[in-house]
Amino acid sequence: MKSIGQKVYSFLSSSKKIGKYSVDQIRKDSGYQINSNKELVKSIAELSYHNAKYSLFYRGQDEDYLNQVRASSLYPTIFRPKKIMSATISLRYTVLNSCEKKLLESIAARKFAGKGKLQSYEEIRWSILQHYRVCRTPLLDISSSLRVAVTFAIQKTGKGILYVLAFPKTHESITYSVEERLLIIDLSRICPPSALRPFFQNAFLVGDFPKARKKLANYDFGNRVIAKFIINENLKFFDKIDNDMLVPNEDDEFYEICSKITKKVPPAFRGDTEDPSWDG
Repeated sequence: MKSIGQKVYSFLSSSKKIGKYSVDQIRKDSGYQINSNKELVKSIAELSYHNAKYSLFYRGQDEDYLNQVRASSLYPTIFRPKKIMSATISLRYTVLNSCEKKLLESIAARKFAGKGKLQSYEEIRWSILQHYRVCRTPLLDISSSLRVAVTFAIQKTGKGILYVLAFPKTHESITYSVEERLLIIDLSRICPPSALRPFFQNAFLVGDFPKARKKLANYDFGNRVIAKFIINENLKFFDKIDNDMLVPNEDDEFYEICSKITKKVPPAFRGDTEDPSWDG
């Protein structure tokens, strides 16, 4: 995945208005404090207008995880935590491959819309395994919904960080960008409709393209962050989305399928395993 090399329009903690900054400056900044829902929407509007060449997406976390140079770092779960051995990553890929096979076996006798695509594209299988927290994957969750991202940011402690990430314009269910060396998956356009979670979360996933498993820096999506906002639930943001709506289980065919697969995954390799930077 290629970093954004040129300066972008953004806000820093010391900003009084939008200005041009490098992604490195934005990542190392503590974040721009948002004091109202109206201010948040207005700030996003300015970002969208001034950075019109990009599609903007959002990610909410309860904490801003930093790398060795004190810059925001956003790695997919398969590469967390920060100091991870290559042998562990290899084992996680082995588990991922095993879970893919079990997923294919589980759906073989079932009939549902989107089955053919799920069988054909590993990215869709990874997306399902990621969203149902079966195991770790090399993809990072983002959303096109500001409300969803805000909910994820404040649901644990009542305060958090909202990241705004910039990517190439998307026109397909899976967008492969050779120039930016990344892929973007629009889950609402490619996941089977019987998998409810991606639809409730307005979910997208991003990953490195082509795959470069040994080059961990290629997977740090902090390189695509163009704004960091500090938010607090006491400031009357959008009403939080109920957890049952955000991660629905009832009447979700894939929750049933994935729950059975998860039980066969060693606990340390499951997608719901907590680590110092786990946030989905």
